[in-house]
Amino acid sequence: NNNSNNNKNSSRDTGESGYLHMAQSLADWFLRSGMLNSKGMVDDGLNSTCQSNGDPTQPYQGYTYNQGVILGGLAGLAEVTQNSSLLDLAIWIANTTITHRVTAEGILAEAHGVGGRDGQLFKGIFMRYLRRLCHTLRSLPYRAGVCDSFNSFVQHNIQAVLAHDQNQQQQYGAYWPGPVLPPPSIAPWSACGISNNPPNSSSCVGPTPQTSALDLLNAGKGL
Repeated sequence: NNNSNNNKNSSRDTGESGYLHMAQSLADWFLRSGMLNSKGMVDDGLNSTCQSNGDPTQPYQGYTYNQGVILGGLAGLAEVTQNSSLLDLAIWIANTTITHRVTAEGILAEAHGVGGRDGQLFKGIFMRYLRRLCHTLRSLPYRAGVCDSFNSFVQHNIQAVLAHDQNQQQQYGAYWPGPVLPPPSIAPWSACGISNNPPNSSSCVGPTPQTSALDLLNAGKGL
């Protein structure tokens, strides 16, 4: 998915058709791979037999960054090719994510806790590419309204982070519904791999949660 993003940007910026062909080939391969399941969620990869490694009995367990990166790739490829079906696909994935990959309060969250350092970046990656998708959609008058619901979702998450997931030093935690762990403000990383379910829902503070929260705040200004 990252390769598809890079290649469609290279084609647009350089005019080199080979990059566009590569981006289209990557998109075609992805759509045939089975990693996009029937519910509109992107699974994490392929197993040793080249089948999706997602659990069909739990179709909404995909990591949020997987949902986000493909939004950016589809948006960019749609801009270059004028293929509106790619935008329909991206909207479907985005709507599935903001409906099913959230807490009971409607806050974006991973299915299996915030995870390690890389996992604490995932939600921000989704928000970054949701903003990228809306950059494309708002350039099309008949599509611009789609992002109004996305913006409402982003603003709801921002309100939760500002109200419940920052400490007195204005450091953000890894679990957006909060609360932030008490001092010391930077908790041991072993304390960060916590469940999304109360009562073990305290949110640790560290470098990567700041990046994720900043992606969220930036999305709020760009949708």
